[in-house]
Amino acid sequence: MKDFSYMSFSSDVIAAATSALHAAVNSLPEPPSAAYVNRLAGIIRRAAKAGERNITVLRTIALLELQSSAQS
Repeated sequence: MKDFSYMSFSSDVIAAATSALHAAVNSLPEPPSAAYVNRLAGIIRRAAKAGERNITVLRTIALLELQSSAQS
């Protein structure tokens, strides 16, 4: 797992990222492995660091990037 200790987020960003992660995990067809959850979380953290705050957008970015990397 990557170290994201250099990132700092406000409580509202953490809440949005947490909601997006839960939504992404719940939309997968079967319970995901811990590796998938960690990858989704990392993708969402990067998007939040870049300024994205919309839960639906964060979820979509994470799922699309996960799908894209799975097809590669």
